[in-house]
Amino acid sequence: MKKTIEELRAEKEELLKLESKQAESELAEKKRKELEKEVATLKHKTSKSGKIIEKIKSISTNPKLKKGFSKFQDFADKYG
Repeated sequence: MKKTIEELRAEKEELLKLESKQAESELAEKKRKELEKEVATLKHKTSKSGKIIEKIKSISTNPKLKKGFSKFQDFADKYG
């Protein structure tokens, strides 16, 4: 049974639509992976800065280190 030209064109159009959908999904997957990497990087940076802030807080509350910290804070306020 031979296919008509219209049937072949319809199949071709359908294949092109499927290919474009596949390309879109691949692009979306690539973008999702890039965003996941960026989120992981930001999480790492914020956790690292959070640890630094916690360390500074612990220094500022430690009575032995408080005097030196207040001098550092004055210096930072003056020149920072």
